[in-house]
Amino acid sequence: MQTFSVNGRSYCFDTNIPEADCRERIRFTEELLIKAGITREFRICFYYVVKMKHTYVENGSLYCRMGHMSDIDYLTAVLLAAYGEFANYGMAYGYAGLLFGEAIPEASYPEDWDYYDLNLLCFSPDFCDEEKLNNNKAIALDFASTYVAQQGHEVYQDLLEKSGQLETAETARAALAEHYKNCGVEPKLSPLLYAMGGTTYSHILRCEHATFYTERDWSDKDWDHFYDISGWRDLHYEIIRGGTSYKAYKNLFEHLRLEMKQYQLFFSPYPNKNHLPVFLVNHAGMTNAGYYNPHQHQVYLSTLPRLAHEYIHSLTYSKLKTSTRWIIEGIASYYETRFSEYSNALYVCIVEAGKDCGAEMKSVSKRFLDSLGRRFDPVHDSADYSSLKTYFYGYSVYDEPYSAGSAFIDYLIKCFGERAVLDYFLVHHDLSRLTDKSMDDLMLEWKSYLEERFMDYEKAGNQS
Repeated sequence: MQTFSVNGRSYCFDTNIPEADCRERIRFTEELLIKAGITREFRICFYYVVKMKHTYVENGSLYCRMGHMSDIDYLTAVLLAAYGEFANYGMAYGYAGLLFGEAIPEASYPEDWDYYDLNLLCFSPDFCDEEKLNNNKAIALDFASTYVAQQGHEVYQDLLEKSGQLETAETARAALAEHYKNCGVEPKLSPLLYAMGGTTYSHILRCEHATFYTERDWSDKDWDHFYDISGWRDLHYEIIRGGTSYKAYKNLFEHLRLEMKQYQLFFSPYPNKNHLPVFLVNHAGMTNAGYYNPHQHQVYLSTLPRLAHEYIHSLTYSKLKTSTRWIIEGIASYYETRFSEYSNALYVCIVEAGKDCGAEMKSVSKRFLDSLGRRFDPVHDSADYSSLKTYFYGYSVYDEPYSAGSAFIDYLIKCFGERAVLDYFLVHHDLSRLTDKSMDDLMLEWKSYLEERFMDYEKAGNQS
């Protein structure tokens, strides 16, 4: 590539791009940056059209196709390279339009507008139609021109940088909220941050607990049958079924963010690696619905209902200090219903509707529900159901580490208390501090407990 250094900024061009075009692009960019007093150093890499499919910003570098974007879209991406890839896209777009001298159209501020966040998705044709997109641009230009007129360029640039950092993004949201209040609306703004996804991902989403990388064309359609039965929240229906409603998408991930926060707080007595990269990928190359890679501290998911299980792995794996599967999977399976409404919805449709159960187990599930005398409550009843399933099929923790492992964890907690059991597995790993019995003895007692608890249920293969 040809590289030019101007005012501390690097401009890199594919060798197929004529030098005259390179110098014109540099002139255009520098003229507007100097106009705004922007001295930030960053790098822009321009590629020949056939080599570059998608524009993206990463670590202070912009990668784009020469001549692919409009001047305002290009300048928006330049500002994201300067002030952070997760900076609010609408704030960058509005400022780019202001610097470019774009006429400010009249913006509409309806009460029921879903796009006041002005993030990247609010400017994506995948999430809003052309009419909404044009109004989002008008709102962004209106905000930028009003704020700069009142506070000046330097303060706006500082706000733009703060909008892309989890620790300071609230300051930018407060500025947006104040502008909206002056325009007669008071929307609830999302704390989620978004960035361009480059060639592999459609976009990247970040909250304080995780960063989600969404592979292009990813959808969760394979789990449709569960949600059809479980009556899962209408709000989440559309995106799980491959829809593109921004409101549904935003609320879905805000809900997941709160669930992750609850798991963080629950396991907070046992310090762990905090921020987690999560890759939402298509089924190609995936042998199951999701997995946690402990060596890289990353989660890979083909379906979102698996998030809670894998997130628990990320919070507990390094503390367990064991490769025993029934411990690793048993703890994750036991706790995935504690805060996850997704996992709970799956349990409800499996137990109440008999989804993915054999005919014998459907009959057992019905008897189990009859014995409850009420609706199945996954938070309180899932462990008992796992125990029943373990008894019915004669599982051991070694041949079925998920159901049987969860059932045995439940038994230990019933015997010794939750924190004592977690302290054993996650802190001191000394069974003698929990009991004077061996693990083998505990498992024998557990088997006797299951026999006594479910003796009225015929085991699989014994029905006459």
